[in-house]
Amino acid sequence: MATIDLGKIKQVWRGTWSNSPNPAYSVDDLVEYTDTGVTSTYIAVSTPGSQVPSSGGSVQSNWNLVAKGTADPIPQQSGNAGKALVTDGSAVSWGDGGAWTKIAGGVGPNPGSSAGIQLTNIFSDSYKFYKVLFSFRQDDWTRIRFIKASDNNPQSAANYTWSIWHTQINADTYNHQGSNNQTDFPGNYWNATDSGYCLTELTFFHPYASSVKTGCSIVATFNEGATFHAHHGGVVYGNAESHSGVEIWGSAGDILSSTNFNYIVLGAKV
Repeated sequence: MATIDLGKIKQVWRGTWSNSPNPAYSVDDLVEYTDTGVTSTYIAVSTPGSQVPSSGGSVQSNWNLVAKGTADPIPQQSGNAGKALVTDGSAVSWGDGGAWTKIAGGVGPNPGSSAGIQLTNIFSDSYKFYKVLFSFRQDDWTRIRFIKASDNNPQSAANYTWSIWHTQINADTYNHQGSNNQTDFPGNYWNATDSGYCLTELTFFHPYASSVKTGCSIVATFNEGATFHAHHGGVVYGNAESHSGVEIWGSAGDILSSTNFNYIVLGAKV
């Protein structure tokens, strides 16, 4: 009886293309090949020998394109929570989404503490601009110190100079407060109200730099009963040194806790 050669009865996956396959490629072999940064799947339509499936983006004569890949596949997602897909014009990667990136955030200590909270290691060379925003819903005002990067301890030397312009609506007063050679500075320079509205924003430029003095602008708005307070000012520390964070506590020893204190830290590159 005569023998009939049916050839291949199905396509055969051969993996990544090789210039010296064993056995040699033949019709209906499937391969993976990367051309100009794009990895695609090709099928041999005639005996290809050592011919590559594609060159310069053009499929070669002995091959047909089965599935075209993409130039910029999505990078590995593991370990990149909170990141956004960004491009430098030639490749994609995970990076910061938008101008400001969240560095840290949370609530006060639980159980509450009159010692307040230390936000350590929130400043670094990764960003130049930083914002620390917090709300302290308590009938007290907040006091703040910078934390030294060298030992992560609050800087309590009498070296802070601060100045604030303060207004009170319903109390109809407008005044300036300020002082130098202080061991700390105010976040909201007046009493707020338990369970009321209170928001303070501290804005820094490169507080981690050791060659310049650290300072920040201060903006706070809050209510004290029917009286609404708003102030704007700033502070500078007298010596040039690197700071890694801030310490915040209640002026009269009021407790910071997980129910009355919330914060977020943002960073932005130049």
